[in-house]
Amino acid sequence: MDQTSAMHVWLGRILHATDFSPRGHLAFVHALKLALAARGQLSIVHVDIDGDEKNNDWNDFPDVRSTLTAWGLLPPDAPTSAVAPATGVQVVKHEIGFRNPLKGVMSLLQRHPADLVVLASRALDGRERRRSPSVAEPLARETALPTLFLPHDAAGFVDPATGAVRLGKILIPVDAAPRPEAALELAQTLVGMLGATDAEIVMLHVGAETLTVANAEGKGQRTAAAREKRDLMDAVIDGVDELSRLGSGDVLVFLPGEREIRDAAEALRKHHPPHVEILPLFARLSA
Repeated sequence: MDQTSAMHVWLGRILHATDFSPRGHLAFVHALKLALAARGQLSIVHVDIDGDEKNNDWNDFPDVRSTLTAWGLLPPDAPTSAVAPATGVQVVKHEIGFRNPLKGVMSLLQRHPADLVVLASRALDGRERRRSPSVAEPLARETALPTLFLPHDAAGFVDPATGAVRLGKILIPVDAAPRPEAALELAQTLVGMLGATDAEIVMLHVGAETLTVANAEGKGQRTAAAREKRDLMDAVIDGVDELSRLGSGDVLVFLPGEREIRDAAEALRKHHPPHVEILPLFARLSA
């Protein structure tokens, strides 16, 4: 899908919540890169989820200046006052106590609104989840703000060492409700901000019927449902072919719904010789 240069969504106020752990560094560099692209405000919020007061030191905040220096945007040993004139970014730092970090961040957002939240995400088991509950997921849900989650073990699309952007494809699952135009417009805005002119936005319709979505220019864009459906059928046929080459036997193909089951049965009947028995099975079939 073609991107438009017009940006109707403003993402000039970026909020990044951190607990100072190394797993949050990737989220920090993405938040910083987005703030640079917007020439806006970056609010860095220390969320002390463990209540470890010895870490409550401003020096523990992600070092904006050293990162900007590594990216070639700030000279070494530049003072804090040099950041805004050199980059156009205003960095603001906040501290939130550990007793109710979610409530604290929500209160902060009421006083200092944001357009985009950037958070590190982590996988927790049952014991750790009870001891140190996640802030990222409920924060995104409660604020209803656009939120970028960065798993600590993911590659991301911003190189932490150089600040270079590598954004090739954005996948947007869509359906009739909620309407997908807001997600599409946000994706177009991010692509425009980051100068990722080669990035492709793919809308994957997860509903039953192909959907037409208006882009930022008001033009209709059909979703990738038909293409993805064809890809699914091709994958089923290829998989059955590969198994057939291994020897004779039965093959079970599990699919998400009745429509896909019927389509797969039809595709296999057309592809395989008549002696191959194809039985579509789903809950509505009677015995």
